[in-house]
Amino acid sequence: MPCLACTVAQQAYVLSTANAQVSAAKGSSRGGDTGAQRQQSGVQPAAAEQQQQQAGSKRQKRQQQAAAQQAGEQQREQAVQQQAQQAQQQQQQQQAQQQGQYLYEGKFGLPLVRKRLSYSELLRSVRLGEVQEVHFFTTHDDSTTMEGPCLVVLADGSVAQGHIPDGDFRITYALETHGVEVKRLAPAPTAAQLAPPKPLLSGQAAAAFVKWSPYFLVGLVYLATSYVRWKKGDMEDRIKLRKKAEEDARRKAQEERQDQVLSEAADMARLGFDLPKILEKLQATGLEVDRQAVAEVVAQVAKEEPSTDTEPKQIYNENAEEQLKNLAEFRRQMEEDMAEGDPQAQAEQMLKMKTAKIRKARDPAKARKQKEAQKQLKNIKLMVSDKDEDIFFDDVAGIGDAKVELQEIVDFFQKPERFRQSGSRIPRGVLLCGPPGTGKTLLARAVAGEAGATFIALNASEFVEMFVGVGASRVRDLFAQARAAAPAIIFIDEIDSVGRIRGGAKGNDERDQTLNQMLSEMDGFDNDSSVIVMAATNRRDILDPALIRPGRFDRIVYVPLPDYNGRIEILQVHLNRRPHSADIDYHELAFETNGYSGAQLANLVNMAATVASQAGRDEIQNSDLGKALEFERLGPERPAYSEAARRRIAAMEAATALACTLLPAIEPVTLCTIVPREKHPLGQTVVKANEDRELTGLFTKRYLEEQLLTVLAGRAAEELIYGPEEMSTMQQRRLIDARRIVQKLVVSAAMTPNPAIGPRTISVPRRFGSSLMQAVTRFVPSELHSEADREMEALLAEAYATVKQLLVRNCAALDSLMAALLEKNTLGGEEVQALVEQHAAAEDLQRRDAEQAAFL
Repeated sequence: MPCLACTVAQQAYVLSTANAQVSAAKGSSRGGDTGAQRQQSGVQPAAAEQQQQQAGSKRQKRQQQAAAQQAGEQQREQAVQQQAQQAQQQQQQQQAQQQGQYLYEGKFGLPLVRKRLSYSELLRSVRLGEVQEVHFFTTHDDSTTMEGPCLVVLADGSVAQGHIPDGDFRITYALETHGVEVKRLAPAPTAAQLAPPKPLLSGQAAAAFVKWSPYFLVGLVYLATSYVRWKKGDMEDRIKLRKKAEEDARRKAQEERQDQVLSEAADMARLGFDLPKILEKLQATGLEVDRQAVAEVVAQVAKEEPSTDTEPKQIYNENAEEQLKNLAEFRRQMEEDMAEGDPQAQAEQMLKMKTAKIRKARDPAKARKQKEAQKQLKNIKLMVSDKDEDIFFDDVAGIGDAKVELQEIVDFFQKPERFRQSGSRIPRGVLLCGPPGTGKTLLARAVAGEAGATFIALNASEFVEMFVGVGASRVRDLFAQARAAAPAIIFIDEIDSVGRIRGGAKGNDERDQTLNQMLSEMDGFDNDSSVIVMAATNRRDILDPALIRPGRFDRIVYVPLPDYNGRIEILQVHLNRRPHSADIDYHELAFETNGYSGAQLANLVNMAATVASQAGRDEIQNSDLGKALEFERLGPERPAYSEAARRRIAAMEAATALACTLLPAIEPVTLCTIVPREKHPLGQTVVKANEDRELTGLFTKRYLEEQLLTVLAGRAAEELIYGPEEMSTMQQRRLIDARRIVQKLVVSAAMTPNPAIGPRTISVPRRFGSSLMQAVTRFVPSELHSEADREMEALLAEAYATVKQLLVRNCAALDSLMAALLEKNTLGGEEVQALVEQHAAAEDLQRRDAEQAAFL
């Protein structure tokens, strides 16, 4: 079956052959004519007439021959056209036949057949002798490898499509061995390539466009000019408006000059000048003077009542002290006015530290008495701002050890002679380190309040500017202010923003110069200067060593998170400032807020006050603090899930709460909820915190093993209820926690009896930013890695089997907890405890009661 490309080539060959024959015939006739002419030029003059007759007969013959040749050319052209039409009809018939058998793809022209053979099936058919021909497709003329799509002609006459992978030699060997003919399938031209391009416009449309486009453009220009003329108005109107505006301006200026003349005339009339003298002085100034208007003004002034003030008006100041004072005020005002437009003066003002908050020194005894009096006057509203409020050690709770260390600074300000007699030197700087929100700034204010010193507070980021040298100048200005206001305490908050290690990739010229100036200023303190620098940071590890060496920051006071008693004191301080009920359980609340800073506790009390106000109460109750703690711990509520999702979450949380209640080493449950929250969208089970364990960070092997059971309880419950095939991805986070627990047992803590691992740790602690992680070193052999992985897999499998057995034994308790959660959405610790004791297995309850005392 001939392809479309072959048919087109045949048509081109026929056309070229016919054209060559026509050109050859024309060339022979031209050659005959030129030969006849050369013969005629050689005939003698005597036979001219005979030659003319012969020439006329020859001319007729040539015309006849030309007519015959033209008729032959027309016949040949008709024959060529008929052949082209026949070839086109034949091609259309072939395309129709092929379209009935193949589906053509428009991009490459590759025929796609319905039957397909995989590569393995193609090899098998070749080896069995079922393949007759293989036509492979390629767009490169010099390609000799068989890769990509191909057409396979089978022995039964059917055609299938296959694909030969790149670089596979098996098909080549099979085809050569079994004598299968291989042909290259050239891409056929598509219909878009054969069809001639159609012009955008026809001949008539193009002629019409060329003929009428000038008229259209002229009309468009006319419309544009008409629109501009209508928009801007006529030129004459604009000239008239301009003249009218100029006349109005001249008239207004003339009226202003006339008013000025009349005002001057009135002033001179009040001074006692008569009308001729006034007119003479006004005309001497060159102003236009209206005599009648001036006369009216003078007459009006003469009618005014004389002043009853008998004392003469003082025009000059004869007091020398007031003159000097006024002169100094005038000079100061002139300097300020000049500084507004003077860049040098503006630069000098920028170099000064003007953002520091300065609280002047006060007598601590008087300030304390005033504060106590203010506390007693509860019904009187005193306008006392926080900026001027005195802070003492009694107002700072939860950080007793830090207050004891800072008492030495207070004693230095109150009893400096005792230090001078003993020859001791007071610390020049005190650095307060600790987590955010622990009260470092409040503690510095308390030191200033107890010592009765001037307190200058600022943030270290205020030193740094985009101009190099500004920070150093501000440091000099700050310490100059402190020396002038001594005794004083300079408090620099977040000193790590300017006190970072100098140089390196993170170095900065402006920050380095600022730090250098600060170091030199702290070295320049005398023992009697009565100026102490206090700073606060929570990134001591990045500070420059020259800054925290002895002689600059001599004392480094660590301000930790408040402990159990500290949290009670902080809660009492914040609740005493607000109306609250007497039934608040401080001890239980402090136990639940383990790890909270002072700022978080203050926010908790404020949130409880908000909850009470939303409920319409004027005082804070214990339930308000519980709701605020739940909101702080879990976040705001989110839209509820579907009923199927709620049931899955209820199964997970019920199993977790059941395991926590039955396992002796785990603390009791305080809250179990399936309400979606921002921080815990899949529910949460909260247990009571163990203060000693959280503070020391010590975890026993028994506690970690039972903690692993509680983490895997949700997955085990989902498998028992829904089956292995219907488990969901809801347990991903808990599986990660389980992996961390077994890593701590095997890798970092070596709590495994496996002799291959032994009592040694495989990982070492490494600090990444603010977190501490365990990293396995490269010196650990690969066999130990494999053994540790096997041990962790065994611990996970054993714990998963154990918790499944626990849930199977206590399926009644699990069902009751799920039903209660689906009904109420949230269960308290007492409700969980009651349901478990009512429906749990007796052996698990007895084991818990017998072993629980050893852990709690």
